[in-house]
Amino acid sequence: MSRLDFRDRRIRGVPVLAGAINGVLTYVTGLVVLLLLYGGNHRVASLAFRSLWDVHVPYFTAVGFVHFGGHFVPVRASNGTTLNFALSVGGGNVRYVLLVVGLLVAGGWYLGSADWATDAGAGFRAGASLVVGYLPLVVWGAVTFVVRASPSGGDAFVLQVPFARAVLLAGVVFPVVFGGGGGVLAAET
Repeated sequence: MSRLDFRDRRIRGVPVLAGAINGVLTYVTGLVVLLLLYGGNHRVASLAFRSLWDVHVPYFTAVGFVHFGGHFVPVRASNGTTLNFALSVGGGNVRYVLLVVGLLVAGGWYLGSADWATDAGAGFRAGASLVVGYLPLVVWGAVTFVVRASPSGGDAFVLQVPFARAVLLAGVVFPVVFGGGGGVLAAET
């Protein structure tokens, strides 16, 4: 690698800056790809929302819900019902989960391909450093992707992801496990 490779800048063996940048890029890439993939399913999803909860979910918020669903984080309604948008409403298949996992493995692979990552431990630390940039955007998404509505003739209604589950599962477990796995694959090949 060149002397300008920012993966070489490490704190206690972890490329924090590279992890932060690649974590942000991975999260944003996931949202952008979902914006393109989910377009055809939004009309179907809108009808499902109306029949389930009698609320309108804006397009970008629905994409955020699908993104969280790709991390196995469901949306919870204020009436107690839950729904995984990726597996139930967003087309009913696992392509959104595969997208999330694939992007995290790819980001981890890139970080784990640094010259200094010569064993599985170093590759895992490099790949798992995606969490540094990914986690803050998961927190942002958990507080941003919320629907507050008053359905016709009903009480106030809220759709949102469970914050603790979103942070733990989408913000920590997924980037550490799959990013770290990608880093191990890169370091060992």
